[in-house]
Parts: sequence; C-alpha cells; structure tokens
Amino acid sequence: YQTTVAGLNPAAYWRLNAVNETSLIGSYTSTWQNGLGVTPDGGGAPLASEPANRGANFNSASRHSITTSFTDPLATAGTLAGWIKLATLPTGTVYLFGKSAGGNDLDVQIESDQKLHFFTGGGNQINAAPTGGFLAGQWYFVAVTFDNAGGGSKAIYFNGAVALANTGSPGRGPSSSPFTIGDSSVFSGRFFNGVIDEVADR
Repeated sequence: YQTTVAGLNPAAYWRLNAVNETSLIGSYTSTWQNGLGVTPDGGGAPLASEPANRGANFNSASRHSITTSFTDPLATAGTLAGWIKLATLPTGTVYLFGKSAGGNDLDVQIESDQKLHFFTGGGNQINAAPTGGFLAGQWYFVAVTFDNAGGGSKAIYFNGAVALANTGSPGRGPSSSPFTIGDSSVFSGRFFNGVIDEVADR
C-alpha cells in the first residue's frame, strides 16, 4: 500500500503507525498531543497487504490531536486523503485533517448533519455523505480535491468513488499554517473520536 501511495508523488504521507513519527514522504515531523497512541496490530486501515497495520487512535475526551511540520502553501491545487473510522457518530463538528487559516480554509471535517464538509478559502464549502451515511465502527477512505485552474473545481470521494463534484473557484490562497490531524489549529475543540490512518496530501 505504501508503495502505491508513494508512487502518486504526495507532498507528505503519514502512515500513523508510530507515535511522533516522521512522514514517509518529505520527512515532516509530527507531534502527538495529550497521550495519543496507536491501535493494536490490525487496528489500522484494512490494507490487504498489511493485516497487522496500525493507526492513530483518537479519543476526543482526551483532546488527542497531531500537529505536523508540513507548512507547504497548497495554494492553487491539492488532494487530501486518508482512512477514518468513527468510534461514535458526532453530535458536533469533528476535524479529520487539513490546514486551517482564518479566511483561507483548507479543512476536512464531519459535522452534526453526519456529512463530510470540505472548506476552502473564506468558508467556501461543499458537503456529502457516503452511500448509506456514516456508520460508527466502519472504515472509509476519504479524499478531497481542489483546483483553482479553469474557473475552479472541488470534489469529495468515498472509497474511491466521487460523491460530489462542484465547479467554481475554491478561493484558496497561500497559507503557511501547519497541517493537523484530529483537530484544527485555528478552530480548536473539534476533536475526532476514532481511528485515522494513512494520511497524505499532494
């Protein structure tokens, strides 16, 4: 699996199978907050090639999160992707991953409507849910894309299939804010509850 992801030339790729790990691509550091740890063997994303795969085991009550040293602007186009498994369905907003910045968002989160919301620029957002809706304890591969070229576009994918594609400018500009996982660096308190694994951006 990691060979396949690396072959897509991501800017950064965190396997999330060891505390405070350095990204497999780009050598970016990660700081795991408040005692965040990894799952037992086999508790990570269901990778056929790695049955003992582990992931980052987030507990919202313990305010777990990851802050990385990745500050690439991701200004004109990009893809963010990773595996998630919700321990419980959220009653408020929970943050998956992204680069928060007031007025220049790049945020992927699930809100109380049980939909994944993808924010870019000054609050420009699209949202969608997987077929059948999110289920606690179920693995999902989620990906979002944006591109400022040709009038602009954004899309949300679940398990490799497009759920929503939208035209129009994402309104995204350069940002040096850090890439975070499990909580926003700006809109703090949106702690994820469950497992996140194999996060990449390009």
